[in-house]
Amino acid sequence: MNKDGRAIIIRDATEDDTEGILRLESRWIEEGLAANPLRPRPKSKFRKHSYMVVALEGDQIVGFASADLKTGDRADGEVARNEKCADVDDIYVLPERRGNGIGGALLEALVERGKAADAGKFFLEVESLDMNRAMRFYGKHGFSECPDSKSKPGNPRMFREL
Repeated sequence: MNKDGRAIIIRDATEDDTEGILRLESRWIEEGLAANPLRPRPKSKFRKHSYMVVALEGDQIVGFASADLKTGDRADGEVARNEKCADVDDIYVLPERRGNGIGGALLEALVERGKAADAGKFFLEVESLDMNRAMRFYGKHGFSECPDSKSKPGNPRMFREL
């Protein structure tokens, strides 16, 4: 149950969810919330090294989140060589369903799957036109701003160590 008492199921996305996820991505684009314009992605979004979760209300997908698993090989010192980490790619919840804990549940589902894959750190780059709200959301879920040089101006990079 989410905050408004509706039953929400968070589960791994399947190929059968692709069309529903693409519809949500189209809504995200229409909203104009992303700081960098999104383009709908092809079905190949379900790459082998990625994982994606969806939030279902009944049989409707009301949100999704995705992350890429990586192995450390970065010269910037964020991740030790051969250390596993995850980069959060996307989190989106339909506007009419926001504020009910769905985004947080999706993010925590990504973290649980990362833990299961031995990822020790999670990274994300905040790209939102409502930066204050996004930063509060990620901070509430244990993410801190990275003190690194990889952040683009206006798009802070954040991390969470597990």
